[in-house]
Amino acid sequence: MAKRFDVLVVGTDEELDEGIFRDSNLDIVASVSSGLDHIDLDACREEGIEVVNSDKQNSLAVAEHTWMLILSLQMRLIGSGFFSWGR
Repeated sequence: MAKRFDVLVVGTDEELDEGIFRDSNLDIVASVSSGLDHIDLDACREEGIEVVNSDKQNSLAVAEHTWMLILSLQMRLIGSGFFSWGR
């Protein structure tokens, strides 16, 4: 399948082993996650395929969510029934 593409964009639910990289036309494998443990990096290196990821892209969203939780605890919104989804 990878023989037809130059770039492969993957998530964390795909395990990429050396079989997909062998005899492929891939130049780049891009992971939308911060980790690369689901990609066989040695096989990519042998085939000359560059591997990139979106490291640290979610850090701002995590910080904003953390502050929202801190502020909601301060205002006692959690547990007060203010967040009652589906009602």
